[in-house]
Amino acid sequence: MKERFGCNQNRFRFEFLCLYFLAVTVIAFYFPPSGDDLGWATSDGMELLQSGFKDYNGRYLGNLSALFFTRISEVLPLVKGLTLTLILCFIQKFTCNKSKDFLYLSAVLLVIPTALFKQAFVWTAGFSNYCFSALIIMLNLYLLIFKRDLTGHKNILRIITVFVLGVAGQLFMETYTVFLLIFSVALNVYFFIKHRKIEAINVVYMTACVIGAVIMFTNGVYAKVCNGDNTYQSMSLFDESLLNTFFDILEKLLGKVSLQFFNACFPAIIAIMFFSAAIFKQNSLNTKRFKQIKMLFIIFMLSALIFIFVILLTKKYDKLQMLAGFVLLYMVLFCSIIAKTFKNRKSKRLIVVYFVLIVLQAVPLAVVSPVGPRCFNGVYIISVMIVKEFWEEYKTVRRDYKSFFGTKMIKSALAVMLVIDLFCYSQVFIGNNNKIEFIRSETANGNVTVELEHTPFRFMIHSMDTENNNEKFKQRFCEYYHLLDNIEITYKE
Repeated sequence: MKERFGCNQNRFRFEFLCLYFLAVTVIAFYFPPSGDDLGWATSDGMELLQSGFKDYNGRYLGNLSALFFTRISEVLPLVKGLTLTLILCFIQKFTCNKSKDFLYLSAVLLVIPTALFKQAFVWTAGFSNYCFSALIIMLNLYLLIFKRDLTGHKNILRIITVFVLGVAGQLFMETYTVFLLIFSVALNVYFFIKHRKIEAINVVYMTACVIGAVIMFTNGVYAKVCNGDNTYQSMSLFDESLLNTFFDILEKLLGKVSLQFFNACFPAIIAIMFFSAAIFKQNSLNTKRFKQIKMLFIIFMLSALIFIFVILLTKKYDKLQMLAGFVLLYMVLFCSIIAKTFKNRKSKRLIVVYFVLIVLQAVPLAVVSPVGPRCFNGVYIISVMIVKEFWEEYKTVRRDYKSFFGTKMIKSALAVMLVIDLFCYSQVFIGNNNKIEFIRSETANGNVTVELEHTPFRFMIHSMDTENNNEKFKQRFCEYYHLLDNIEITYKE
């Protein structure tokens, strides 16, 4: 009976993942080139390749992926659909959760059209560096942690695979590189303490991470970044004194990093807060927890009011974004107090581990720039795993959860998100095609000045530079779509 149930569950999961893959692939078909995609797809990208990305950046595999993916537009939707589906699959594997409801919930959280979605999935260059790289890293961690060979035999093929993927995972994004270096060391320490021996595969992985980091950071651009000679990337680690350095990093953590964290991860944050509030309501008879939450709320409100008053008094309105840090801190403390009430000790430990992983990825962003929602793609995936732990506890304390937040509601939310994505991006696709056809018809009639309508739903596309009259982007735009390079493009107000 159990075997039959397991087979049915596996069959359902496979069918759902296939349908999810098809839905995401169809939506991805309507994604237009955005951001610097046209740069990678035209002669500018080939010039970077010919220079070996010298003094550009050390994201060698990210750059090669962007070059490749922007030139295979016919099959790119399949690549994006498969990548997002596999990430969903790995989330299920990592959380060891076979629940249909959590599968639906994870699927919803991955397709909500946020700033992160348009930068890490819609934007192909961003997809190459942030989403595709996350898949490679997750695959390697799956081999290291969840598919460990407990017999003690050395599997040469597995070791080679881990080594290759370990080096590859270091060549996409600088903060991932630093994070994985720390993680590889921690992995060796953890299993050494647990098994009282050094495991070859973990050492191989750490070696691969070191080699990958050396390959990345020996690119000449990082010396320029450290010296402040790079116009795009910068790093501000040290100030005049250690105290100033500490406060500068703290200010950026409370401001820039927290704000972008909210911007990128708010669906997962809302889900965690919702389940936390529901668990708290069910456990409201616990007066000790109630008093802790009440005291936390009072302290938060007083500190926030004082902070706002100081900002208004000193007229530093640009630092009002630091309020996001206070809100985030309150949410973390609130959810931590709720997590302490969990009956499942494994869930408590996992939440702590996930939180540490998020901190290791997010803190380095305080000393580098530029920072955008795309930088939090790995953080968001971990946040979805945290949602799972709160979801499981919510089901435990609320036996009638299906009548309030069950399968039908989650399936409806998933359908709504997919329909919204499909409608909006199809309109973007149609608008972009109409724009190209209109330009061609106008130039065929001898007009060199063309006035265009703005792309519909352009807020769902990363950096529509043509509509900001960016001259360099305009050249790439004309080269990519085979338009006359002497046309002048303006947009209606």
